Amino acid sequence: MSKYRNEYKVLRYDCNYKSNMKLEAMFEHMIDNAVNQNNFLMKDFSGDRDFYWIVYQWDVDILRYPKEGEKIFIDTYATGFYKFYAYRNFDIYDKDENLCLKAKSKWLMLSKDFNLKRIDEDVANLYDYEKGNEVLKRNFKDEDNDYKLSKTFDVRRSDIDSYMHV
Repeated sequence: MSKYRNEYKVLRYDCNYKSNMKLEAMFEHMIDNAVNQNNFLMKDFSGDRDFYWIVYQWDVDILRYPKEGEKIFIDTYATGFYKFYAYRNFDIYDKDENLCLKAKSKWLMLSKDFNLKRIDEDVANLYDYEKGNEVLKRNFKDEDNDYKLSKTFDVRRSDIDSYMHV
């Protein structure tokens, strides 16, 4: 399995009034890391590039919120592909390699005209994933109900970036 890692610094605008990194900023950095990996893998790809990735679903476990000024490392790695779906996991570590966040995500591949597009085997093979990794379940259910806090995260049209990612 090929992990892709980037280093980030938690800036003031990434934080709330308590200097804890906001969930929205964590999502932005994780998506940035995924885009960077995609760009790195696609630079020598000669196949069809007429597609977009959009995030469809997240399952996030936050162990600790990084603080303002802290260096964090984000690892991302593909865990599977099925029809239109790509599964990708993320881990956020602090400078001492302590795990701060674990996330599983499900992505959809869309064509340039925004129709679902089946993921080609050539594209899936670029990500060097191992079959059998844990992926986000189809219908996520809170099985243990032991969450201290849960929050609905609304996606707005203004959240779409220049790569047409949400």
